[in-house]
Amino acid sequence: RSVPLAFYLEELPGGSANSQIPLLVRADMANYDVRRVLVDPGSLCDIMYAHLFQTLQLDETHLTPYVGSDLQGFNGATTKPWGYVDLIVTFGCEETAK
Repeated sequence: RSVPLAFYLEELPGGSANSQIPLLVRADMANYDVRRVLVDPGSLCDIMYAHLFQTLQLDETHLTPYVGSDLQGFNGATTKPWGYVDLIVTFGCEETAK
């Protein structure tokens, strides 16, 4: 059973629940401390930039091929994703790790 990530009301940005405000968290990915992970509940996909991919010492053998349409950015430019990657991601440490 998974435990939801939750906050007390006084910890929420602006003091109220707002699903439009992205959350910036720190996580451990593939045994590497990633200091800025943007959690955006309105996003349709999760994106890892090339620099992080290389920092985690991943290569093409870790990718599952992407079959689908190109992704379109806010500026209208499109890009073809390299593929999918499955990683163990941990939030917190020791007894409180999720």
